[in-house]
Amino acid sequence: MGGRHARRSPVPAYAAAAALAVGLTATVGILAMRDDESPASASGTNSTQSRSATGSATTPANTTGGAECAPDAAPLHVLVAPELDAVTQAAAERVTASDPCRTYTVDTAADREGVTAAQADQPPQVWVPDSVTWLDALSSQARDRYRVDAGVAQSPIALARPAGADGAAPASWADVVRGSEPLKLADPDRDAASRLAFYTAWAQRSSPLDREAGSRLVLLSRYTKNSTSALLKDYETKPDDASAFPISERAAYAFDRQRPKEPLVLAFPRTGTPVLDYPWLSLKQLSAAQARDMEALRAELDSSESRDALTAAGFRVRGADDAGPKVAGRSARPTIIDNPESATREEATAQWDLLRTDMRMLAVIDVSGSMAWDSGTPGQSRMDVLLGSAGRALGTLAAGSEIGAWVFSTAQDGPKQDWRQLVTIRRLDAKVNGHTQRDELRRQLARIPSRIQGDTGLYDTTLAAFLRMRDSYDGNFVNSVVLMTDGVNDDTTGGLGLRTLLSRLKDEFDPDRPVRVVTIGMGEADASALKQISAATGGTSYIANRAEDIDRVLVQALLARPLPVAK
Repeated sequence: MGGRHARRSPVPAYAAAAALAVGLTATVGILAMRDDESPASASGTNSTQSRSATGSATTPANTTGGAECAPDAAPLHVLVAPELDAVTQAAAERVTASDPCRTYTVDTAADREGVTAAQADQPPQVWVPDSVTWLDALSSQARDRYRVDAGVAQSPIALARPAGADGAAPASWADVVRGSEPLKLADPDRDAASRLAFYTAWAQRSSPLDREAGSRLVLLSRYTKNSTSALLKDYETKPDDASAFPISERAAYAFDRQRPKEPLVLAFPRTGTPVLDYPWLSLKQLSAAQARDMEALRAELDSSESRDALTAAGFRVRGADDAGPKVAGRSARPTIIDNPESATREEATAQWDLLRTDMRMLAVIDVSGSMAWDSGTPGQSRMDVLLGSAGRALGTLAAGSEIGAWVFSTAQDGPKQDWRQLVTIRRLDAKVNGHTQRDELRRQLARIPSRIQGDTGLYDTTLAAFLRMRDSYDGNFVNSVVLMTDGVNDDTTGGLGLRTLLSRLKDEFDPDRPVRVVTIGMGEADASALKQISAATGGTSYIANRAEDIDRVLVQALLARPLPVAK
């Protein structure tokens, strides 16, 4: 029941909803155990009345024990996170034992399987995922079906470290993400613990990102696992590659109860951590009888028996000892913080999607005479500073990115052409003359100082680069032109003016083949003109002069989200 989803789309791309047999009858449940779930964290599909070899079944409600029930009575369909299965099943059985006319079908669904079920034509009447943030993945229509009530349990997100690691608490999730400690994430699209850690780190980040933080985020996005269970499996089977990773306290407790050879060391960020909140989501359109059945089960899950069972399974419940379960002989009292606001979550999600999408970029570098001038950094020209930063930024890009390079100044390639291609666009791991494209770019960057000459043929070059990228657009990438200059347009060979350039960029922009122009200005660059050029294509513009500023803005340029294009 997996598959990639498109956020907030009425018909998600992953939703082969028909492939779920979600003409879900009231008595047949969803088989939802993932093949990478451990027994301590997941269980199969169940019914409150009996189990069959193929799934779940219930005794017809209108003939239960000879009692006279409503002729149209049917089990309430309850879908829960796998780790809540046993507790919910037991609670439902107790309700049915006290009132045989109240029956339930309790099924489990992990991760996006629950999202798929909630978007189906016959969604579960009660859905208890591990995090309320799964609602963000629903279409607005499906999201509006559900009423959101307080969760049945909680589990704070911890940083799991290998046995023997330093147990000192990090300052924040932002420090974890941008720090040097080896770190892995599960895919935030599929795993709520890693998602909440990333959301919180994004909300706490320094703005703007520096080069180190940006590079680390790019790498993290490329090497995710599907789930916390997969991270735990790696931890057990690949001890030499052990890294820290986000995990819920409950999942760590379940792992610890298996008595692993190498127990985990948990740490909670000092500034606070979010929780898996296991929200109680019920359909707004329930009949009166269904609503009563729902309320009876919810009340039973708040009973002392259920609370004791939840605590024994490693959850935290309201009003209980806040020390939590012991993991590797230690318990903790973390500071709990709220989930980031919806706007921050959306921004973080969009950024993550962009991070894991390879770049297809044409770097366009000014080689006019003023680039040889002093930069303000002792012993370095403007070109020295720019090329040093460009080389470092090149090292952060994934091998699947496609990068090429031009240089420009007046009459660079003949009397009327202000630009010259240095390296054609290829994958960074493509072989070029016995070495990689990445190495070829480094070699050509090193030769650029010898090309410095002439004036700044900015506007003609900008349009030519934009059209080249648009005409060769590849929808599998983020397509962009990154233009770096230290001057105003000074084209002694004639050419476009600013007004004509902006008009052409807007006219030639194709929303089906979006190419953004990102501009980076140094020295006497015309900040106003550069900003207008970028805005015409949904790009961003930066001004920087010091080496550290160039490093920062290059990372921002690579990670920037495309902006709307005004018409």
